[in-house]
Amino acid sequence: MINLLPPDQKAEVFNEKKERIVITLMFFLVLFLLFASITIYIARYYSLNALSEKEADFASKKADFVEVTEKKDDIATLNQKVSQLDDFKDNSVNLYEVFLDVNESMKGTARLDSLEYRRDGSGGDVVYEITLSGYSPSWENLVHLEEELEDKFSNVNFSSDSWTQTKDINFFVKFEKDGNND
Repeated sequence: MINLLPPDQKAEVFNEKKERIVITLMFFLVLFLLFASITIYIARYYSLNALSEKEADFASKKADFVEVTEKKDDIATLNQKVSQLDDFKDNSVNLYEVFLDVNESMKGTARLDSLEYRRDGSGGDVVYEITLSGYSPSWENLVHLEEELEDKFSNVNFSSDSWTQTKDINFFVKFEKDGNND
């Protein structure tokens, strides 16, 4: 097609085409910037939500970690106490057995008023010194008690006052039990 327009009109038509192209490009640029800003806003919103969820999760895990650490410390403390109790049990005399042995030795011949025991491990071997005080109605019963105690314990020593009376005797006796025989 032959363009028969005068040169002024040709320049005007050419300028109008340039303006339309520039306006179209400007429209697409504005549209692109609008979509880009919306996309950035949405991405920021989701990333902030994800970050706050991660922070909440981190805070929860940190609290759990602190709780576990405290429980671990509590368990370590309890284990230490149990270990100490176990050591005490391993290094102590079984008082129940001592009571049974003393009770069997007394069998109606004497009455027990007090019992005291003390651990002595100074010489390397553990020895328990047991002290009894009580009442015996007769000297013969006291002799029988001495024989019974000597069969079951070592170093049985009655106080000298225990042997001075023949009736209604308040006696005092010390003896030892080896702590390594349990």
